[in-house]
Amino acid sequence: MNSRKLPKERYKGDDYDFEPHHEAKEELAAAFVEANSAEVDIYAGATSTSNMAKEAVALALEKAGL
Repeated sequence: MNSRKLPKERYKGDDYDFEPHHEAKEELAAAFVEANSAEVDIYAGATSTSNMAKEAVALALEKAGL
């Protein structure tokens, strides 16, 4: 099994004070479900958040064998 993990220090919590980050989290979650994939468009204004979310979803799908 793959033991790759995302670095914890890259995680931004709910107290992160940047509104596009929080908007992106909501929009991206819906986009991942709709696409059934980590390959979705990046949320404008939250590129770092988008890239981390895409990486996390890709890793989760890989670990799930999908």
